[in-house]
Amino acid sequence: MTSFSFDYLSITGQTLSTQEYGVIATGGGISASGNAVYVTGFGAMLVNSGTIFGSNHGIYAINSNLSIQNSGTISGPFVAIYLAINTAATNAFINNSGTIAGMTRGADGIMIESGGNEIINSGNIIGNADDAIQIYSSFGLGTLANRIVNSGMLVGGVGSYALNLNDD
Repeated sequence: MTSFSFDYLSITGQTLSTQEYGVIATGGGISASGNAVYVTGFGAMLVNSGTIFGSNHGIYAINSNLSIQNSGTISGPFVAIYLAINTAATNAFINNSGTIAGMTRGADGIMIESGGNEIINSGNIIGNADDAIQIYSSFGLGTLANRIVNSGMLVGGVGSYALNLNDD
């Protein structure tokens, strides 16, 4: 079931629930106060060829095995994509050929709080003043490995990392 589809700029944040999907076409986008896209359900999918910007996070997902296909731009002043959890695994999949960027001090490109996730990057993942990708969990990663395949660029800010496996 389609939750949203934009080929124009929306200023309203969107929510994806279980088995819903969102599409942002080239020339379309979401520029919203708070989180541009909030994901609460399992099996949600987001395809972005446009622009996603939230005044907090571009995408904030909790307890979700979200799938993201990005060939556009996803950004936010705190974290561009934040995979938060209440359990030990989210099983998210991110395929990036565009740009994912945290924009201000302390802003990761991607923050993951669990194991069992996969990132395939042929684009740019940037932490302008923090890590490109940070993987950390107070629940422990257990035996669920995260997989990162990179043929693009991972850029951490000054004094930060391209890939950080610890809490800041």
